[in-house]
Amino acid sequence: MMRKDLLDDLEDYFSVTISELDQHYEVISFLAISPAQGIHTLDYYLDEDITEVTMLNSQEDALYYFINQLSSAKETYISPTPVHSKVNRTYLYRLEQPVNVKYSVSCGLGIVRERFKQRNYFLYSINPSYRNEPERVEELIPDFLRLKLYCQLVNGHMQIDKRLRKQWRENKQLLISFLFANHEEVIAELEDIFK
Repeated sequence: MMRKDLLDDLEDYFSVTISELDQHYEVISFLAISPAQGIHTLDYYLDEDITEVTMLNSQEDALYYFINQLSSAKETYISPTPVHSKVNRTYLYRLEQPVNVKYSVSCGLGIVRERFKQRNYFLYSINPSYRNEPERVEELIPDFLRLKLYCQLVNGHMQIDKRLRKQWRENKQLLISFLFANHEEVIAELEDIFK
């Protein structure tokens, strides 16, 4: 099924200060770092989908669970996805799409949830490109491209974003530059979707 634009699934977006983010939201997405293999999603190392564990537990409980699941023989470090400290504000995005930690982190997006409304999830850019100038929408283009990649991966072959497919065919390297983790796996998956 073709779809005009996967950002039709963008329900809302807004900016918050870093202190508001710390006070009202909890990061629930994780990444794994290994000196031998670099940065990957935690799913990559645990060989399981971690989405359910992150959704049903606090950040601290989920982190404890993941640490205990890793083999002690592996030199791997687990961390919540970072919130970039060089900006005063970040943008949060709410999508109609289901939450998928592997795809979000792969596309350079972290996940937060409201501390007091545990069912409200938002994506944010792990490495934002904006310069603390509020409401400059053109600075959000890299975030929107990450969101489009995320939505396409979640939808797979069921709904193909024609514009994103065209961008992939014409300027694949630009889109690849927005990936954060699991590069080879995500590129292969997108190649299959867009063939």
